[in-house]
Amino acid sequence: MESQDNAKNSPLPVERFIGSHPCKGKAHSRNLCSDTSCKTCGKGPETICHLLFTCPVAVEAWRIAQIPPPRGGVSPKSTFLNLHYMVACTKKRNAELGNFKTFPWILWNLWKARNDLVFQNSRSLASSCVDKSVQEANIWFQVNDDSHVPAQTHLHPLSHSGNWVRPPLQFLKCNIGSAWDHLSGVSGAGWLLRDHQGTPRNHSRRAFSDSRSRREADLKSLHWAVESMVNMRLKNVILEASSIDLREALLEPQRFPELKSLIESIMLLFSRLESWSLIHV
Repeated sequence: MESQDNAKNSPLPVERFIGSHPCKGKAHSRNLCSDTSCKTCGKGPETICHLLFTCPVAVEAWRIAQIPPPRGGVSPKSTFLNLHYMVACTKKRNAELGNFKTFPWILWNLWKARNDLVFQNSRSLASSCVDKSVQEANIWFQVNDDSHVPAQTHLHPLSHSGNWVRPPLQFLKCNIGSAWDHLSGVSGAGWLLRDHQGTPRNHSRRAFSDSRSRREADLKSLHWAVESMVNMRLKNVILEASSIDLREALLEPQRFPELKSLIESIMLLFSRLESWSLIHV
């Protein structure tokens, strides 16, 4: 019964994630590919254990996150043993916990970075992966009112976004995130609204269909977030997003005529707020 409760309350279903995402090693065992080398580091073979624990990018990510390996080192072949070590460390006292509680998000962002490289030829830095993981973990625990000590954010080196900055007294800050599947066109969006003390005031998430590009998916996410702020009758809002595609579309809308109506609708919604700003982090 206890294991079921833990799985239910887990922020990320790690065991299902590991078992359901194929890599080159598994594809090779099924005669689906001949090259098993890891595209991230050029070495291999590309197994789940290599991608998440022994690949140089993964090793660097765990180092930056200040999550030390076991005394005998990580297992080069057993994903189970490495996960068992991570889970065991999260059960220690809060004072000893450190950044171990962020490990599910680090696993997830390492995998996303691999997919971005394979499918979009976009390479992510280990520091960026860790920075995203810490921010996402803190948001999750704040929204779920977790009693644990928040994940540490004084990680070095930090990516350009740095730590979350509180808004001025009369303002609220809305952080927006989105994801897009280029195969199905389905995209997901989420936003979290916090006050000047960093206390979550509201949050929501939803999915969109028929998004033709990552840029369109990001614009849909922004449109929905601003629309939500307007519907809640808020006046002073700072919005933050990390999408370069979103920034380019709003600064140079003439370059994207296919998105003209969506961009114009966003600007119209902005005009219904008394004071607003959009920050790229």
